[in-house]
Amino acid sequence: MELLWISIVTIIAAAALEASLKAVLESAQWRARVVETLFALAVGFGAIASLFEHQGMQLSLASGVSQLGLITLFMALGFFAYHTHRVLFVQGFAKTLVVHHVGMILCIAGGLIGDKAYYYILCACIPITSAAVRNFRWFYRKTHKTKWKEGAVATSTAYLVFELVPPIWALAHFFTLGMYQMNVPASMWVGMVVPGVALTLMTFYYSVLFVRRSF
Repeated sequence: MELLWISIVTIIAAAALEASLKAVLESAQWRARVVETLFALAVGFGAIASLFEHQGMQLSLASGVSQLGLITLFMALGFFAYHTHRVLFVQGFAKTLVVHHVGMILCIAGGLIGDKAYYYILCACIPITSAAVRNFRWFYRKTHKTKWKEGAVATSTAYLVFELVPPIWALAHFFTLGMYQMNVPASMWVGMVVPGVALTLMTFYYSVLFVRRSF
């Protein structure tokens, strides 16, 4: 946990960025969504790059992780902590995101403390990228009078790719291969696997809502 300072810096940086946006954006929701978009892209694509590194370096499923992977996870920990606060106190965000964010914090913290399952936790971090897609749609609708009909299919596809594919792959991989290659203690089942399954079910819920509201 010696890299915990990255989480703290992430929280401070997100708060400072949001405060600086007051000069150009009066709406608290606009500011919060801009910050969410930037950090979601950083965490999501950081997780994707880390997984490519994991594969290229042939790290173990049990406890293998690259330096970029660790940095990404600590950044994600800080981001989810900060954004939980914004979801609670800024109007316009679905309050169910609090459940999702707390679940992600528990999963990430459990993996870091137990020094296990980094591959699967990084997979679980990729869906946050879909928040950027959601916000791009929101930005468009707030600046245009009509719905983005031409982009409905493209945005829905992008959202589903980021939101559904990584967690489904992670669960399938874990239950068919991963759990047999690593020692999974009871604490990991309670603190990571069960919340991970629940979070995956939430991604289906968010995906249905997004597609329905895009058309």
